[in-house]
Amino acid sequence: MKPSLKVDILIECTDWLEVVPDLERRAEKALLHAFEVGFQKKLLQLSNLPKEMEVSVVFADDAMSQTLNKNYRKIDQSTNVLAFPALDEKIGQISLLGDIVIAYETTIEEAKENKISVQNHMVHLVVHGILHLLGYDHGSDKEAVTMEALERKVLEHFSIPSPYTEIGDISE
Repeated sequence: MKPSLKVDILIECTDWLEVVPDLERRAEKALLHAFEVGFQKKLLQLSNLPKEMEVSVVFADDAMSQTLNKNYRKIDQSTNVLAFPALDEKIGQISLLGDIVIAYETTIEEAKENKISVQNHMVHLVVHGILHLLGYDHGSDKEAVTMEALERKVLEHFSIPSPYTEIGDISE
């Protein structure tokens, strides 16, 4: 049986609320749908699944993203989205799926560069982050194609155009 997903959202950078007024609602809807789509492929094979899983999303600024990226990935720069999986950590009947951190300034800059709305780009980054927490990656072409197909499916559900120009176009 598939567990339910509990979503915790922390807004560390309040600038997010100026560009995405319904930030929490959009993020939660995207997380829940991406969990539904991505879960079926990755986690159903696991035994002893908890009744509930939890994901946290932090809407941060670039300074926080850079600090976390430096401390945990040894990369001293901000990035659009960071995902910290915690699948093996259990607290009672809740299993922590992990944490997602999305950087404000980088997201704004990428949206402008790609001529897409900040709202749609934020949804894409949330989806990208939770798919990483579910065990998907884009380190190889095969993995990238699988992950990108799931991202496209989730984004299509929300009538958001694919950010990719061709299959296997995931880059960070």
